[in-house]
Amino acid sequence: MAEAIDNALSALQAEQAGLFKRVEDAVAMASLTVGNESDEYISRESEKTVALRGYEDEMKRGRNRLAALEQHLLNLRFLRAAFLTRFPDFNDKPRPKPPPT
Repeated sequence: MAEAIDNALSALQAEQAGLFKRVEDAVAMASLTVGNESDEYISRESEKTVALRGYEDEMKRGRNRLAALEQHLLNLRFLRAAFLTRFPDFNDKPRPKPPPT
């Protein structure tokens, strides 16, 4: 059971890191699409507006999933800690490191 918890933690942390990178990429692409002129939104091409909405949707979905992943990680860390209080002999394996923030 401890191994299953550790495997789930590792998988969620990997997904979290990859998703965080994708959200960062979407923010960067949205920034490029928006441009840097104060009135650029007035003359923006419709294709850019559609692309910008797509990036915004991707960022929103990504951030929602990141919040859900963080909750799952918290739950699994609690479950692992509870498991180890009852079965301390399973603490031979090092705990997965949380991703950098």
